[in-house]
Amino acid sequence: MKATPLFILFFLIGINLFAQQIGFEKSYQFLTNEEAAKSCIEDEDGGFVIGIGPRGGSASYLRDYGLIKLNEWGDTVWHTTFYLNYYTTLQLVKKTPDKGFITIGVADDTVVNPHNMLFIGKFDSVGNLNWLRFYSNPQQYFVEEAMSAEFVHGDSLYICGGASQFILLDSAYNIIKKNFISFYQPSGGSLCKEKSLNFQGNYYYYRYYKPVWSGPYTLRILAIDMKGDSVFSKQIPNDTLGFGRIIKITNSYFLAIGYKLIGSPPASYFISKIDTSGLKLWSKPISLPLGNSNYYNFTSYATLLNGNNVVSFFPTGNAPIKQSYIYCFNDNGDSLWAQSYKNDSLSETILLDIIATSDSGLLACGQIKEQGGAIKNYIVKTNSKGLILNASAELTKKNETYLHVYPNPATNYTRFHYVGFEKKLLLSIYNLQGQLIYSTPINENEARIFISTEKLKPGLYLCNLSANGSMLLEKKLVILEE
Repeated sequence: MKATPLFILFFLIGINLFAQQIGFEKSYQFLTNEEAAKSCIEDEDGGFVIGIGPRGGSASYLRDYGLIKLNEWGDTVWHTTFYLNYYTTLQLVKKTPDKGFITIGVADDTVVNPHNMLFIGKFDSVGNLNWLRFYSNPQQYFVEEAMSAEFVHGDSLYICGGASQFILLDSAYNIIKKNFISFYQPSGGSLCKEKSLNFQGNYYYYRYYKPVWSGPYTLRILAIDMKGDSVFSKQIPNDTLGFGRIIKITNSYFLAIGYKLIGSPPASYFISKIDTSGLKLWSKPISLPLGNSNYYNFTSYATLLNGNNVVSFFPTGNAPIKQSYIYCFNDNGDSLWAQSYKNDSLSETILLDIIATSDSGLLACGQIKEQGGAIKNYIVKTNSKGLILNASAELTKKNETYLHVYPNPATNYTRFHYVGFEKKLLLSIYNLQGQLIYSTPINENEARIFISTEKLKPGLYLCNLSANGSMLLEKKLVILEE
């Protein structure tokens, strides 16, 4: 990624002028091989940052990963990718205290007999890589899909690899403590993305365990403090849930989602409410519109600003229709809605992460497979009911105008995205001497325009939107020397 002069960055700062919810559905292909959007966060400017990488485990040909920054409209602000000497599996992207980003995941130094390593990549606020670090075998069984991380005490980083392995790093990202809770051993892996559920200074996990040395499997809620030490453990009746996750914690109860091992098929998902003593208060099944829930894998969860809970599911090999679902329910376990995400051009959608957004909606990301076989990452932004809003129609009603320019700075090309109430517009580009360089009419409420900038001299240009000779909006475009 090219270095960007500091003065140019001021032209790239987006202003959130619109209070309404914005919906979009996007897919991208930036990596060398198969890719998926593995982790997503909302940035402080209302946009989003997406971590992309291979969907599954490491393989000899999957060595690159990266980040995508989107604005609130789903337009790309920047993206960056890196090819590594290790076989990496990206798990998380997090915002750092200095307003940059880190990516966290697992790396193998070989394909045969790999040595698992934790890796962290540090990026600045516009996607430039500051450094990459590999932590050789920080814990015996560190590698898990279920990984969470959170900055604590200001700038220390706390990483959990499932409910048994904990690492604390200082502000310089040096490991200062490692802890492996060996008394309980998880009974297998999980496809669910772990969330950092910090409640009263502890992190709570709901897992199906077996004592390492002997004994039957038991269900437990386990609380870990920020030093990685066990501070709370409650056994749960085995008819409550089997393997699952806590998705909400209050002073008086836990909400958990998973599947039962007694009295139901192993992959039939249930929501359970459990009091602080470990007693099951109730357990309710999850019913998806197309087929039994045993056709789907539970992948991630979030709590919306309205207090309702959303969970994402993607289809297994036995699913009759290869589409992902987002399922919404309240704290009483009542089903509120279920939305599927698959259009006619896609043969499969897989949702891997989901977050609540500050406009009361949600963002989900994952992977799509097109009918022609192309595999891309996938991002969908919806309202609080899982619907992809027609944002351009909403903007038209408000007589407001939006124009995005990307890439900016540009070298060989740039793109314009217009949304607004005017249909008869003129987009013009001028140099600083006032000379007209380019112009094109816009006759729709929403338009995307591609122009080549290869023949333009490096420098600053002004991009104007005008209607009937009156300027509506102006943007600055920077052309860099290739």
